[in-house]
Amino acid sequence: MFTSVIVGVGIDVNHTAMPAELAGTATSLRIGYGKNTFAASTGRRLLRHLETYYNQLASEGPARL
Repeated sequence: MFTSVIVGVGIDVNHTAMPAELAGTATSLRIGYGKNTFAASTGRRLLRHLETYYNQLASEGPARL
């Protein structure tokens, strides 16, 4: 059974442009939605979703995911 999970996540939130070397593959929430996004609420929502998936992984195993 799993005893821990380590996840690394990076989210560009309010960038208005990306560096030239990333412009073809990266974006930000502001670019995508066209408005500023509150980073703390975005982080909370992400953690809630990660918790849901972690609990599903712990109870049902990786095949379900």
